[in-house]
Order: sequence, then structure tokens, then C-alpha cells
Amino acid sequence: MRSNEGIPLNESNWTTEEECQKSAYTASKTYAEKCAWKHQEESKGKLELVTINPSMMFGETETFTNTSIAVPYFAMKGELITANATGTWTDVKDAALAHYRALVRPEAANKRFIIDSGNTKLFS
Repeated sequence: MRSNEGIPLNESNWTTEEECQKSAYTASKTYAEKCAWKHQEESKGKLELVTINPSMMFGETETFTNTSIAVPYFAMKGELITANATGTWTDVKDAALAHYRALVRPEAANKRFIIDSGNTKLFS
């Protein structure tokens, strides 16, 4: 999901079908979440659901473990050369806190949350 034309995204926004056609990873994440929400709706209140949608994760890691941390991982190791990289990022600790709060706060039930730092210049 991307913000187009400088318009901030919120929890009512979804990845477009066009964006899903460009990436199997994006499509799988989008379709899985939509399927979960459909299942929650069909449960008629028997199932509580919260989804946490962080932008690209950034933070402490011991190893390269997934696609979301590829850019910061290789940059910290000095193996990535890029100029003026910008993007939206989520600190791994903020994502963890969002998951914890979703578990302990009843008002989070049946909501989706986008976790994002905003558009940030990563390297200069």
C-alpha cells in the first residue's frame, strides 16, 4: 500500500489490485488479511481480530531473516550503496509495542492498524 499524491494513508486504505499484480509478496499479504477479515465477519462476533500492518521494518537484528529488513541490514553491514533513499519505516520495537497493546487493550478488537514512521530519508 502506497500513499499516492502525498495523501496520507489510514486504516481504511487497502493495497490496490494493480499493486497486487506487481508483487506476489504484496498480493499474499493483502489477500490473507482480507480473508481473515471475511472470516471474522462471518463469525458474527464469535471471533475477535486485530491486524497490525507495519511498513518496512527497521531495527536490531542478529541475522538477515526476511525481505522487510534487507535494505537496513545490508546498509548497516556496509554492503549496500544507495543515494537519497526515502521510504516509510517502522522501528521493530514500535511494531512489538503495537502488538502488545492490541493484546491488552479491549478497544483494539476488530480493528486494523497501520504502523509507520512517515516518509523518512534513510541515507544521504
